[in-house]
Amino acid sequence: MTRAHALRVLFDGARAVGVRASVGGRTRDFGADAEVILCGGTVNSPQLLLLSGVGDADQLRPLGIPVVVDLKGVGENLQDHLLARVEHECLQPITLHDLARADRAFLALVEALVLKRGPASSFPLAAGALVKSHPSLEAPDLQAHFLPGLST
Repeated sequence: MTRAHALRVLFDGARAVGVRASVGGRTRDFGADAEVILCGGTVNSPQLLLLSGVGDADQLRPLGIPVVVDLKGVGENLQDHLLARVEHECLQPITLHDLARADRAFLALVEALVLKRGPASSFPLAAGALVKSHPSLEAPDLQAHFLPGLST
């Protein structure tokens, strides 16, 4: 259904049986004949589970959300994969731009498979790093890559 906003998963005990949604400003319940498949993405799937009572009971109860399944970890440990693209014009013929043509890309692939050399013989990741945004962190929380790839 388009233009519907899922509000919560409906349960019969611990079994998902439908979805409550807001459609045109009205709340409607939709039952499932066979199964409920939750596909709301990285942020909305755990959000919908938590709003539906699936998650850490110690966190749900203070919010007035009835607990359906006490499941620690729901909605936790989200790690973003932010990408900032920076492009610069290269004044020398040392980029992978020539591989944008299908015939040149094919020849580079053949060279890599047969001779084990050439621009297609390795993934174009020139540098990468995992770093801490603050020294007090136990593990790195930032990831950076330098890819001298194709420009559009």
